[in-house]
Amino acid sequence: MVVEVLAFGAFVSLFVLSSAVGLDECGVYGWDIPAPPENSKLLQVHVIARHGDRVPWEGQSCWPNDPSVWECTLTSAEIPMYSDTQYGKFLPRVYRKVYKTGEMLPGNCSVGQLTTIGYNQHIQNGASLRKAYVDTGFLPANFDGDEIYLRSDDEPRTLMSAESVILGMFPPNGSMTEVLHINTMDQSIDSITPNDVLCPKFGEYEKQFLNSPVWLNHYNAVTYPLLTAVSKAVNFTVDENGLDHFSDCLLTHQCHQLPWPPGMTAQLADECWTELAWQYYNLYQYPSPQENSIVGIGFLLKEFWQDITLGHYHRTPSGHISMIPPRALPLKPIWTHLTVRHPKDIAIIAIGPPSGHISLQ
Repeated sequence: MVVEVLAFGAFVSLFVLSSAVGLDECGVYGWDIPAPPENSKLLQVHVIARHGDRVPWEGQSCWPNDPSVWECTLTSAEIPMYSDTQYGKFLPRVYRKVYKTGEMLPGNCSVGQLTTIGYNQHIQNGASLRKAYVDTGFLPANFDGDEIYLRSDDEPRTLMSAESVILGMFPPNGSMTEVLHINTMDQSIDSITPNDVLCPKFGEYEKQFLNSPVWLNHYNAVTYPLLTAVSKAVNFTVDENGLDHFSDCLLTHQCHQLPWPPGMTAQLADECWTELAWQYYNLYQYPSPQENSIVGIGFLLKEFWQDITLGHYHRTPSGHISMIPPRALPLKPIWTHLTVRHPKDIAIIAIGPPSGHISLQ
């Protein structure tokens, strides 16, 4: 998704631009970005990208007798270098990371690994960004680290997703080896997702939510009957602790044309995904959207706000950003924590300072 910072006279406005082009349950790709409104000057662009298509993110079996084998042709290679190394005409050697076959998932993929599908999705997204911001002259034709800031959490699939976006946005010119900086953090203290290490209050809110009347009433009326129906259909137990993993397995199998367990139906799968959407949405609304925003995503928003006010970068973060369906959220001129329907890897964010304006297109 793209957050554009535009100037209207003395005002700064934030526009969240989204498109349904190429949007389905298995990813977002190849979308058109509308031109800025008339009588405005584009100042900054903040691109927020969730990782692309991937394999299951847990190493445990999806369900009994699952015949699926996960074969990944996409790998990564790296080379140690000093921090001040910038460019060279060639690299003398690179080291490819290869996962042992069947280490956790059947096949040669690591847990949660980005697939070739996800890689190509983000190359297409990068091409869309190039059309909107490079071809129009807002950004230079080649990557410039003084103009563009890359940020990712330290997870292979998100790092590779950031790399593929930039590959589509700034294809190498072939003359020199480029060294691009992707800024990251140790995962235990990373602010790119809600983190109860950074703010223990977030963990307290989650515990309070799971003991609240809202959750308990919903569990008795909706969650428990759904888990009972799913367990009966597939002939093994799916409980509240395993629903997230089970639903993720349904989606990753569907996106790779692999079979579901016998007895599972499309209607039950959609009910599982809808249930997870409800859980994450209401968790991040507790005890109020504003209070949860402060403790859940306030650190990341601070990063954005510093870049917006200082005007240094066109930011492209990639990570596990938690967001909610925008139509369900009342837009207010405050920092707002948005969450997406989980586990579908689709994301949109709306950010608004008190003096700003938000427009969804």
